[in-house]
Amino acid sequence: GGRPRDGRLGQLNMQPPASSAMTLGRSRSVQGAHTPWLRGLILFVGLASMGLSLAAFTLQSTARPNYVLPACLLALSLLWLGAGAALGGRANHWPDMRLDAGASLLLVGGLSLSLELAVRLVCAGRFGGFPAAFDFGLKCKEVHARSFDVPYECEPNSSFLPEFNSFGHCVQGGLSILLLPPVEAAAASAGAPRLPPRRPLVVLLSSLVAVYPAYNLVKRTVTYPVHSFATSSFANNAAEWAMGFLLGLSCGVAATAVHAGRAGAAARATGGKERASAAQAAPPRGGRVERASLAFRACAGGVLFVACV
Repeated sequence: GGRPRDGRLGQLNMQPPASSAMTLGRSRSVQGAHTPWLRGLILFVGLASMGLSLAAFTLQSTARPNYVLPACLLALSLLWLGAGAALGGRANHWPDMRLDAGASLLLVGGLSLSLELAVRLVCAGRFGGFPAAFDFGLKCKEVHARSFDVPYECEPNSSFLPEFNSFGHCVQGGLSILLLPPVEAAAASAGAPRLPPRRPLVVLLSSLVAVYPAYNLVKRTVTYPVHSFATSSFANNAAEWAMGFLLGLSCGVAATAVHAGRAGAAARATGGKERASAAQAAPPRGGRVERASLAFRACAGGVLFVACV
């Protein structure tokens, strides 16, 4: 009668522990896609930004040069080329980049607005502007005073003037760096290790990226008539935010690539036995406060998506 029990005991001993199975499943879930094709895409974006930067630098007007646009494009190029170099030539693994609904809407809305502003900048010549100088043309307001013979009052409509508002618009757009899950996880766990994770605070902070575009759209719509919206200050102010948005997103991609490259090098050094970092995983939902912050970001993303798309 002892042999059957020994056989059943042997079968039980052959099964892996539940904790090991859970760990293996978790490590598989955080493994991202292989990076050779992704590295090529990142390098292509970097080279394209470099080409646009050189074109904007070459086409500068001798009368009123403005090198802000070439400098910003150069910064974007260096970030993306650095990200491609950090991934290395070997098959590292890109972290899991699953986005929640709010982060997805914010990214789509921000990228859509950036594309719209790029088209508007290319057409700046029709409004008396110069694209290479980040000049959208003239912005005009109706003059209601009877003493003026000219019904409109116009002034230059350039981005990144030497004033605090331009810097503030760019910083607000730079909050897009917190939309990438690896950066969000790192920011939520940064600081004193004894403190609890602060993901709700990071989520709320990233939601503020939608504040200025919505405010800018409402303000210009109310201030300017519909037929003169194209000559309002919406474009130059939104371009400052959009450039910050792209810079923040590029910094997040570069930081993620550096992390992926280091993790891949460490895994190769240990023969591939190193477990995937928990920071690579999409952060799970927590309690009520965290769910409320995610719902708030979803609302903010919906507002930006509707306003820009």
